[in-house]
Amino acid sequence: RLTTVSGILNGTCNYILTRMESAGLAFDAALAEAQQLGFAEADPTDDLDGYDARAKLCILARVGLGLDLAPASVAAETIRTISDDDFVYARRLQATIRQVSRVSVVDGSVEGRVGPALVPLTSPLARVIGSQNLIVAGGAYGKETTFSGYGAGGFPTAVAIVSDLLAIARR
Repeated sequence: RLTTVSGILNGTCNYILTRMESAGLAFDAALAEAQQLGFAEADPTDDLDGYDARAKLCILARVGLGLDLAPASVAAETIRTISDDDFVYARRLQATIRQVSRVSVVDGSVEGRVGPALVPLTSPLARVIGSQNLIVAGGAYGKETTFSGYGAGGFPTAVAIVSDLLAIARR
């Protein structure tokens, strides 16, 4: 019985944040690099402001937790306000910054959020770099299980499209 689904669900944001951290880039420079490499769209609003991750979180909530969660009911915060200086302070706290998505059921109440978060360096979320994604499913008996893979760019998108087409053809 799953009770929580969380993780890094947007490869574009993760690429930007990890480049800001590893290369000391300003947000605008990291975004421009992501766009040049094909990880970010010309209009990256849905990614940067958490709307893409929020939609994915609602799908995961339905599949993993059996919840019919409306995207508008999940708070989404932008990563646009993160600066390269924020990573300096995060490091002093033995942490980093990632766009984290989380939905959980606590005592029958549903809590969901997408936005930048301070992540301890000991967390699996802190080790997700570049355009990678990571999902952590937590349950009552099995504790936590993680799933990871690339989530932005031409090849991951092509794989997802072909996978969807095959699923449709099989039905």
